[in-house]
Amino acid sequence: MVALTEETMAEMDEPRSVPSPQAVLKEFDESSIVLEARFWIDDPSSRRVWGAKSAFIQAIKGAFDREGISIAYPQRVLAARDEGGEVGPHAEHGSLTPATDGGE
Repeated sequence: MVALTEETMAEMDEPRSVPSPQAVLKEFDESSIVLEARFWIDDPSSRRVWGAKSAFIQAIKGAFDREGISIAYPQRVLAARDEGGEVGPHAEHGSLTPATDGGE
């Protein structure tokens, strides 16, 4: 993932070759690994920086798609309890309240 990101950025016209573009693994998140892409451009006006960021994101996403690397999106699973406190298919009958980790 890091090598693919760096290769993709290096192939683009926007970044300077010195220092070379870098990809750094920053941290583990809830359902992902955070990757920071670093690059340097000449004459970095606000417009050029935002344009370069947009181009890099599109190119990196395209490279990930070609290699079958998916970007995880946060997902939540909701369960319901019936009046008797059961969770699951039997909870379809009766009034439903959200399930919580700490009981009621």
